[in-house]
Amino acid sequence: MGKVTLVLSGGGLRGLAHIGALKAISALEIPIHEYIGTSMGSLVSALAAGGMSIEEMERLALALTSEDILDLSITRFMRKGLRINSLYRGERLHRYIEKIIPIDSFKLLDKPLLVNAVELSRGEEVYWGSEGLNDIPVHEAVYSSCAIPGIFPPLKWADAYYTDGGVGTNLPVHEARRRNADLIIAVNLGLPARTTVTEVPEQRGIIDIILQSTGIMMRQILQLQLREFYEYPLILIEPYMPTRRMFDFKETDRSIRAGERAALNVLRDHPLLVLAQ
Repeated sequence: MGKVTLVLSGGGLRGLAHIGALKAISALEIPIHEYIGTSMGSLVSALAAGGMSIEEMERLALALTSEDILDLSITRFMRKGLRINSLYRGERLHRYIEKIIPIDSFKLLDKPLLVNAVELSRGEEVYWGSEGLNDIPVHEAVYSSCAIPGIFPPLKWADAYYTDGGVGTNLPVHEARRRNADLIIAVNLGLPARTTVTEVPEQRGIIDIILQSTGIMMRQILQLQLREFYEYPLILIEPYMPTRRMFDFKETDRSIRAGERAALNVLRDHPLLVLAQ
């Protein structure tokens, strides 16, 4: 049986569509041997690698509210002004991740897991869970991968600071290839290109503008990176998402269903799945 690696991108709350993709993969009985995730993709990957059922993931996703992960502080703005390192304190997100992670040790997970982040001082991409980088608790690694610059503060670990893995690679398929995957299934939820020039950008505030801009940069980088995979066994799934906003708590159910629908459409009877047998 070939080694199948599932790679899940970042995408804010749109990343909950990964749960739907996992539902489709399970329904089609496709074996996954390793998980690699970025940002929200790292969280869903950690839940799956830790053995959490898809039903429990969906329950958590549907119950998620802004109060669970967002902690804006007006007092903090007034005290520090432009010296603040993020719009949100990040404490709620950090605690939430720690609370729902089923297994908090990379060495004890049911399946291998890699979580990417970027070390700010050197600008180097790291993959938590790989050899030499697997002593960090899973929840700390996942938080670092979710720490969107300017939105959440970076993670300080061992005298270094780590931020959102999407700054380096939002869909780290190259790492799956480096680890000799026989087949890569990748779910991309990065910001899609607009289909018409008449669409009005969603500029509802500074957070939307930061996230839209970051998403555009990530998309450009990904397009360049995927040029190397024309002849590699890669199945790319790109769900059509109901929202372009990173923090849209009202679209959770539709996002999950969009991920499931897209994965079923792409994976059902796909010729490359013979490599997973």
